[in-house]
Amino acid sequence: MLFVVFSAAVAGLLLLAQTTGLAAAACIPLGTSTRPIHIIHGKFSGGISKATYCFSALAGQHVLINIKPSGNLNTEGYVQFLGPPGKSDWSPGSPGGIVFNEELPWKGKYLLVVGQRFNEKKAGSFTVEISGK
Repeated sequence: MLFVVFSAAVAGLLLLAQTTGLAAAACIPLGTSTRPIHIIHGKFSGGISKATYCFSALAGQHVLINIKPSGNLNTEGYVQFLGPPGKSDWSPGSPGGIVFNEELPWKGKYLLVVGQRFNEKKAGSFTVEISGK
């Protein structure tokens, strides 16, 4: 499997993203640190059109996720809970920008999938800002 390393700009937080859709490393803990916003710098290259990140949160915690593409990238993103019941009413493929701004219903791990819209496979970079209050 191909692993791409993305580094967070805040406090040297490292996170592994896997292009197959499953998180490969420890999740970013939201609301348990003094950092109000976690910043992840990501990149698409050579046919790779998805990156997956994991974060953990508490039930009722408000989470805001903003994807900022550079250049001519058309990004999208969605959030998925990793435990039972595993289904949510969140629609997949929200256009880039603020892709999530809600309270989470369950305590546990969530995936954020960042992809390219319109089935594109352009090279380029993006920044993800995740805040959890």
